[in-house]
Amino acid sequence: MDKASKDEVRAIFPVLCVVIGLVLFSSMPIYRGLESNFSEEKGLGAAMVLLRDELTQNESVATFLGLPAPDSAVTVGTAADAHSFDLAAEVAAYIEIHTPKFVPPLDGKINSAYGVRVDPFYAGNMLFLDAGDYESHRGIDISAAQSRNICSALDGTVRFVGWDNSYGNYLIISHDDCETLYAHCASILVAQGEAVRAGEQIAVAGMTGRATGVHLHFEVLVDGVSVDPLQYFAWPAKDGSTLT
Repeated sequence: MDKASKDEVRAIFPVLCVVIGLVLFSSMPIYRGLESNFSEEKGLGAAMVLLRDELTQNESVATFLGLPAPDSAVTVGTAADAHSFDLAAEVAAYIEIHTPKFVPPLDGKINSAYGVRVDPFYAGNMLFLDAGDYESHRGIDISAAQSRNICSALDGTVRFVGWDNSYGNYLIISHDDCETLYAHCASILVAQGEAVRAGEQIAVAGMTGRATGVHLHFEVLVDGVSVDPLQYFAWPAKDGSTLT
């Protein structure tokens, strides 16, 4: 091979690498997911595209969701036959039915969010914090300046009522898909095993346990693990808007 031919090969080689790379990338599942997400699916998005595919290929998925099993040849949203349905509407309805309807457990402002924060009992110089001065806050703190009436966030059954050096007087209520925890109570008005309704008063806010002021420490637990309560409901603000 002469020098000119070698130079031509060297010039073409990067182009070939790019083409091969694009071909390989386009065959990867992650790319197909992105492609679905940005395709013209009338706003369904990647999740609904995948769900649509599952429904057309697997009747048990449709049965689990309580939806009619569509014919794989039927286009979503058409009225081609009795198996056709609006997937977006069906999925939205399913989510609406199965999403817990949380009630704010106390009428007040959130004064400490979920996540890592400086220990509220830290009294040192804020310019010289180290790892030991932080703590993981497993819930949200709600001010009791406006009300001290704590209510159940969901329908459920009181699983536990007791005392903890950190939580003070606290209780845990079991719901269908999660549990809620209410801490630092001055007094608790319900007993273990009692059924409660969303919005029903269950306790009076206080500052028992490890607390710097009168407030409610509120947690949501899924399979025993705390999660951010604001994933589940928007917090009402006094101007009519919501905090999330």
